[in-house]
Amino acid sequence: MAAKRKRPAKQARNNNAKQSKQDGQKAISHDIDIPIDEGFKKAAKVYIDEEGIIFDVNLNQTNIGGNNNKFYRLQLLHNDDEDQYYAHTRWGRVGEFGQVKTMGPSSLDSARKDFDKKFQDKSGHSWDQRSEPAKNGKYTFL
Repeated sequence: MAAKRKRPAKQARNNNAKQSKQDGQKAISHDIDIPIDEGFKKAAKVYIDEEGIIFDVNLNQTNIGGNNNKFYRLQLLHNDDEDQYYAHTRWGRVGEFGQVKTMGPSSLDSARKDFDKKFQDKSGHSWDQRSEPAKNGKYTFL
């Protein structure tokens, strides 16, 4: 009879899930056309870094007992013509348009700081830890 391997198998599944979630954020080509959030009204593209990481985030927070079902959209956007960057957010109840806030125009470094700070505020994780399980009371990275 084979010995049970509960923890190593579970760890392997968790690591595979984390890896696949991060791989889902990578673009093979920089020519990919990622839809801009409908609340952003200027010409721009979703930023993709040198490693192919796509800066387009959908977060969700559901609390049935509290009658909450909220979304949070976060994008790092780049206007090629003017070399300007924006950290764009839209949030609200699922099924509604919600509210919009756009930070910028600014440099890539400044927009990236705004993006990272907002991601950490909403998810409880740094951008590099985005594949970690959701923290209690925070939004889940989809």
